[in-house]
Amino acid sequence: MAGAVRIVDAVEMDADDLVAIFSDAVEQYTVTGFMFSHRRVEAVKLQKDFFTPLLRNRFENDQSRIVKAIDESSGKIVGWSALRWSDGNPTEPPKSDPGQSSFLMWYWHQQDKNWRKLTAGKKHVILGSLYVQPECQRRGIGTKLVGHLFEQYDLEKELVFLQTLAGTEMFYSRFGWEVADSTDVDLSEWGGQNRGYGVHKAPQMLRQPGPL
Repeated sequence: MAGAVRIVDAVEMDADDLVAIFSDAVEQYTVTGFMFSHRRVEAVKLQKDFFTPLLRNRFENDQSRIVKAIDESSGKIVGWSALRWSDGNPTEPPKSDPGQSSFLMWYWHQQDKNWRKLTAGKKHVILGSLYVQPECQRRGIGTKLVGHLFEQYDLEKELVFLQTLAGTEMFYSRFGWEVADSTDVDLSEWGGQNRGYGVHKAPQMLRQPGPL
């Protein structure tokens, strides 16, 4: 349980802790099992193998920033967020990795396609990640992370894109984001009919320049 928190820049050595928070934060979503594994231990390992190199690359990229929320009482990282600046020019889409599930790469390509459609030719900032340890959620940590990013990087002047999961839109709408599109997936087509799988929605949201 987090008390007071402070927001500071993350460093490369935080990568494993950041991925662990991601794993805990997304465990509740059915789609996570399709992307990695329905078995928790295996999913966490695959997430670490997949995301840790990506995060380390972000630390080396001068167009990216990652910040972390630290619980003042314990000194532990309890949340984090990442930004990336884009000039809006087309780049190569992510390439398939034979070591990853076909669903993960297909899902990634679908999201990538919608992002390109919404932001083509427009300079923008991508809010690529915002995760808070589940037991520390609903304590204002996500709000502090958003506020810090806007103040630190003057995001009120920017078009800001984010990709999120169904159910989180209300949080982001408080800060001015609006749903612009959605990646919708019928999970029964991947997991089998009559097994209780429904349609998974992953909204893409845009925030136009303006006061927070």
